Formats: sequence, structure tokens, C-alpha cells
Amino acid sequence: MKSFAVLLILFLLLIHEAVPKKQLKRQRSRYKKILRIVGGRLVHKNDDYLSAVSIIYRPHLKKDLIKLACGATIIHKYWSLTASHCLKPIPNRLIMSKHIFLRGNTTYWDGSSKHYQDHFIADYSLHEDYLGPQNQFDNDIALLKVKEPFTGVYEKPVCIASRSYTYIENTSAVVFGWGFTDPHKQDSNSKALKAADIRITNFSTCLKIHESINKMVSARMVCAWGHKTDSCTGDSGGPMIQNDTLIGIVSWGMECASDHWPGIYTRISEFPEWILRKIKSLSKTT
Repeated sequence: MKSFAVLLILFLLLIHEAVPKKQLKRQRSRYKKILRIVGGRLVHKNDDYLSAVSIIYRPHLKKDLIKLACGATIIHKYWSLTASHCLKPIPNRLIMSKHIFLRGNTTYWDGSSKHYQDHFIADYSLHEDYLGPQNQFDNDIALLKVKEPFTGVYEKPVCIASRSYTYIENTSAVVFGWGFTDPHKQDSNSKALKAADIRITNFSTCLKIHESINKMVSARMVCAWGHKTDSCTGDSGGPMIQNDTLIGIVSWGMECASDHWPGIYTRISEFPEWILRKIKSLSKTT
């Protein structure tokens, strides 16, 4: 199963204090390691999609080594959205430390560009009803508040889908990420941001496909196919954009770029009230 949680598990391996080894072993056994945007194209600075940022972790503060954890999307100069599964395994003290930060103003997560800007996390909120694999990654959404505002030339917020947004079958959308580019090679993350063209799948069809293997697809999810192109782990938490609007968050799926299994994304139109409520509550505390 394509779970998109594997890079965070790697993070827990490197920062060994985060999770006991026995617990970590149980987590790892649930998932296949299939991780990347497949068959996508490189994104350039003059593109309209400048809301994508990377979530980076630094295992050792005194060393230069950094790792890509997930993607996120700027929705305001202090706020971004990602997937709950990107943060759920990590203790609060590590999320709000110098070990983890968001990198924007660049299409390169690894620091290849001199123009990147890093943003540490001031506060965050996972969805209260997110239970991970226990309920098939339902409510897979999280809100991040950064200490340093997104003010770079190449850091632009995107509008979020409202309750009334209509997800039309077979219409095109674009998903962005820095995930693995080869399903058979570990550590093949793209250094540069890539985009994949996908199409929204009929929800009933997606539901039936997954019911056949006892996997739940809820009304808070949207399914999408790509022709030999798709998102996978490493792209987790990143944006699904349509009509200059954030309509989905990379969440989970059975396989990548498969003719049999669509990718599953968090349906943003189900969460505008939750997002606004959390922004209001976190604004009072930080």
C-alpha cells in the first residue's frame, strides 16, 4: 500500500528519541516503500503555482544534512496546510523545534537555490478525527503556523476550495511535489519541484474499486488518475490545484501511476470551517 508515511518513518529512525524501536517496527511493517511523483514535469519559477513549500527535517542541528519529509501549501502569509499523517508520528517538542522547518521561495528543497527562505513552526493543529490507518487516513489534514511570514517573491498563497466547490469528473488538476522519481530506487527524491497532470475520478467508481479490497474511501476524499503520472510518498501533504484553487492534499493510495488504482487526496471543500476555526484558535495562543 502506498501510504505516504515512509519518509516520516525515516525521520523517526534518524531522530531515535522520537519513537521507541518496538513501536517504530510495528509502524513500518504496515506499508510498502513506494515513494514519488511519477512521470511529472519540472516546475519553473515563472509558473503560477508558487504556493508549494517543502517540509524539511534536520536530524542533527550541528550538521548540514537535511531530509525531505513532506510537502505543504501556503494559504496565508503565516499559514499552510499539509497532511496529518506527515506530523502525527512526531512529538510536539520536535515539530516546534529547529529540527523541522518549511522551505519556500524556491523550487529546490535541498538548498540548491540561493533564494530559499526557511520558516520554523510556531504552532500547528492536526484534525481531531484523524486516526491514520485505523480509519484509512480519513480527515488527513493539518494546519501549520510559521514564525517567519511567507513574503518571498516566489511564496504566494493559494485560495482554498469552498463548501460549494464542485469536483467534476474527468476534469484536469495538477499535483506538486518533490517525491521519488523512480518506484524501484530508494532515495531518488527529485531535488526540483515537479508537477503531475491528473484527472478527477468518478467517486462511485473509486469507492467500488476500494471496497473490493475492504479499503474505505470517504466523502472527505477525492480520487484522481494520471496517465503514467501520479503522486506518492515524499509528495505527501502537497497541493492538488485546479482553477488556481487548492482542492486536495496528497494523502494515500494503493499504488503509484497505476491503471488500476487512483490516488486519494483530502477533499479541501469539506474543511473550510475547520481551517478558519483553527486559524482563529491558534491566533489567540501564539
